[in-house]
Amino acid sequence: LDPEEGVLLPSQVRWESSRDGQLSTGPSLETTSLSVGEHVVRLVATNSRGRTSSASVDVTVNERPWVEVTVSRPGSRETTIAGSAVVLAGAARDRTLGALRGASLHWYSETQGELGSNESCTVSTLIVGVHVIGLRAMGSEGHTGAATIELRVEPEPLPVVEVLSH
Repeated sequence: LDPEEGVLLPSQVRWESSRDGQLSTGPSLETTSLSVGEHVVRLVATNSRGRTSSASVDVTVNERPWVEVTVSRPGSRETTIAGSAVVLAGAARDRTLGALRGASLHWYSETQGELGSNESCTVSTLIVGVHVIGLRAMGSEGHTGAATIELRVEPEPLPVVEVLSH
């Protein structure tokens, strides 16, 4: 909003990066094309009299990971009962190989160690306590990735005994 002219035209507002140059025009910016590295992203507004005002923000763009891993089941912070079957499910994608499957995927518990391999596995041997469950993937050129969730394992409830008197 310009104090002299009010709302500026989209062509009077531009976005630029200290690293990549002009990005776009208009009142908002949405982009996936910033290069990896440190940027100062500036919004520059110029009214019809040539007066300008700007604001900037520092942005760091990180390189996309080589191996992206997600855990889809169970959800983080879920609770189960000791001895119950828990289905672990997830996926991994390598930047060059695409979807990773089978022996390149390993499930583990930070409490109990290795649990299985593949995109999914079923485990019924988790001990009581809070587990950090992870899926680790090995991709191309030795690159790895991992994702974790937290799972609470509670003891099996004791049976209720009711004594009836005559």
